Amino acid sequence: MIRGEDGVNIIYYCYGSAHSSIVCAHLHLGHLPKEPASMEEIMALPDFDRTQKDDLGHFFFKGKDERNHAVYTAALGSHPDMLVTFLLSLARIKGVDPQAFCFVDALSCLGYLGKMGGALSR
Repeated sequence: MIRGEDGVNIIYYCYGSAHSSIVCAHLHLGHLPKEPASMEEIMALPDFDRTQKDDLGHFFFKGKDERNHAVYTAALGSHPDMLVTFLLSLARIKGVDPQAFCFVDALSCLGYLGKMGGALSR
C-alpha cells in the first residue's frame, strides 16, 4: 500500500465497518447509484452488516476506482482519530509517504438517525 503508479489508498472507516464505511466504499466504486440507493440495494451488498468482532483493526480491500486508487474499509473502534494518527506516523517512520493514504471518516457522512441505528445494531 505505497503511493506510486497505483495511486492513493483510500480507507473509509467507522466504528465497526459494517454499515457506513461499506456504503461509502461501494458508492465510491460505483456499485451503488449516486442518487439515493434503496434499502434493498444496500442490503444486497455482499459485505453490508457482515463484520465480525475480530475484524476490528483490519483493512479490507474493496476494489480499485477509475483512477486506479485502491479502496478499503476499516473498523477502527472507538478511537479512530488516534489510530489514524498512529498509522500515518508509522508510515513516516517506515519511509512511506503519508500522502499515499487518504482516511475518510464514514460516520461524518451520517445524520443523527444513522448513527443511532448503527449503535443499536450492535
